[in-house]
Amino acid sequence: MSKVGIICLVLGILGFTAFLISISIVGYIDDRVNEECDTEIGTVGQIIGADEGQCQDAKDSRNLIKSLQIPILSIGVISGVFGGILIFKD
Repeated sequence: MSKVGIICLVLGILGFTAFLISISIVGYIDDRVNEECDTEIGTVGQIIGADEGQCQDAKDSRNLIKSLQIPILSIGVISGVFGGILIFKD
């Protein structure tokens, strides 16, 4: 078996796992934003600055993680396929 193939396959599995974890993180952040920021009290807190920018930080973090999901999945798929080809080629 090719060591490079095994490493690529493991990286592919890790990439896919990271993609699934990022989906869970985005869902968690969405739930928290809906519970704490998108209510009447949360909106008033944002307007007067009582939340100290935490709601906007959470939304920014969610958007950053969402923007990284496709590249993470792509790298995982490419690595996994390449590793699988190398392993089965030997």
